[in-house]
Amino acid sequence: MPAPDTGTLRGDLRALAVATFEAAQRPPAAPALRTLVREAARDPHLAELMRTFTESRRAAVHEILERGRQRGELPAGRDPGLLVDQFYGLFWYRFLLEHAPLDADTAIRLADSLLD
Repeated sequence: MPAPDTGTLRGDLRALAVATFEAAQRPPAAPALRTLVREAARDPHLAELMRTFTESRRAAVHEILERGRQRGELPAGRDPGLLVDQFYGLFWYRFLLEHAPLDADTAIRLADSLLD
């Protein structure tokens, strides 16, 4: 999933969040991803695959944030690493525990909360 480029930081974060939430819930992705996470705790090879997967996803958010910084949409004092952790923290928490929805509305509210 490439980093979207809608022309605005808010639009890019919203688009990536919606796409991420939707893709992770479609069969066979959802059960496969949950199994990979569970098995990665026991298998070093799978743990490395999981790290590679998550790093590529984190890199997409970093790219979006950097473009936003270059356009003056992200203040210089904001910590991109923390924003990425917040972006994926909510995703993984809800994805793994299934206690609350990962829908488009949540994705948009998450993106907006990172920038407000």
